[in-house]
Amino acid sequence: MVYNNNDTIPVEGPTEVENLQVYIIDTVISLPPTLEQVVESLGLTSLAPLLEGLNGTEGPITIFAPNNAALEAIASDLEGLDEEQVTAVLSNHIVNGTIFSDDIIVEGDSDDEVTPLAGPGISVTTNETGTFITSGEASAQVIGTDFLFDGGVVHVSRLPRPGIELSIDHR
Repeated sequence: MVYNNNDTIPVEGPTEVENLQVYIIDTVISLPPTLEQVVESLGLTSLAPLLEGLNGTEGPITIFAPNNAALEAIASDLEGLDEEQVTAVLSNHIVNGTIFSDDIIVEGDSDDEVTPLAGPGISVTTNETGTFITSGEASAQVIGTDFLFDGGVVHVSRLPRPGIELSIDHR
């Protein structure tokens, strides 16, 4: 199976032809959308204006994108920030390289940590209540994964709902 724009495609093979390996698929592989198209399709309207701060970021990248409610919760903190400060905030949510959910979300896994472009490491923990990411003192629940775009992948998170016990080791 291979990922193609959030679908999986069955693959047969490989078959060796001279010095090439040929894989047979039963569908046309489409090009991934732009980040702006992914953000729009996911309804992440609060994130869209902040994406201008990503200009100049070389890919591939992985973005841990907060949903609208999470961004609205900190909207007053974001007001008045200049472009450089917004870029710094976004850099806390971006990791160099493409990291798919299978690489970091494992049931019963104690902790995986990835290093963002700026800020403290992002810890990923999965338990019976869900998958959670933690950066510094902030935690969020992952609600959508592996949204491919032409420069990497997006994982969407929200603030944890009240009453959910977070069993995350804050180091």
